[in-house]
Amino acid sequence: MYAFHKLTNAAGPNTVSYVNSDVLTAVFFSTTALNLTPETASTSLLQNTSGGTVCSGTCDVGIGWEYLTLGSTQYGTLNGISAAGFGIFGQSNFGGPSTNLDGADYGILPSNYPGGLGTHINASPLANNFSTFTLQVPQGFSLAEIDRVVFQYGTALTEQSLPGEFVPEPGTVGAFLGGVLRRSGPLQTSPPLQQQCLTFFLSTVAQAPTPAAPELRPAR
Repeated sequence: MYAFHKLTNAAGPNTVSYVNSDVLTAVFFSTTALNLTPETASTSLLQNTSGGTVCSGTCDVGIGWEYLTLGSTQYGTLNGISAAGFGIFGQSNFGGPSTNLDGADYGILPSNYPGGLGTHINASPLANNFSTFTLQVPQGFSLAEIDRVVFQYGTALTEQSLPGEFVPEPGTVGAFLGGVLRRSGPLQTSPPLQQQCLTFFLSTVAQAPTPAAPELRPAR
C-alpha cells in the first residue's frame, strides 16, 4: 500500500521581503516510528530565487527531500520529511541521485512568491505552493497512526515551527492544518502578525502509483 502526502505552503502575501525562514522545509509527524519507504516526490512548478520558472508540469524534486524514521523524538514525533539537514537528515532518498541536504533548496514557497517586495532567499530551486510525496507503507498501516504533525520553516530548528490540527475528511483522506504566522515589518524575528494556513494532506491507496498519480493540483 502507498501513502500520498501533499505538503502545501498556503500563506498569503508577505508585507516585507522574503527570507529563508519563509520557506517551508520539513514536516515532522506521528508519535510512532512508521518505517515508511520513500518512492517519489514531485511538484508542478519549480522556481529560482527571482521567481523565474525552472520547471513546470510534473517536476521531480526527489533529489531534494529525505524521509527518515527518527532515532529520537523531535517535537514529540518519530518521522520526518525534510529538504534541510537540521542536524538530523543527511541525504535525499525519494529517487534519483542521492544528494546532501544543505540549505533550503527544494523547500516550498507560497504561491504568490516573489510578490512585489523582493526576496533575500539564497536557495534554489524552490517548489511553488506544494510538493507531493509518495511512500510505501507497511502492511496494516492506518492513517490514524499519524496522530501528530509539526511544520518546520527555514534551515535551523530554532526557526519557526508550528503544530498541525487534524481535520478529518470523508473516506481515507485527512488533512492537518497549521496556522503559519507571516512576518509584518522590517527583516526581524519579532512576532509576526498575519495568520495564514498550510496543509498536510494524507491519503492511502492499495495499489502502486502510476505516472499520473498523485494529482498535481494546488490545494484551494
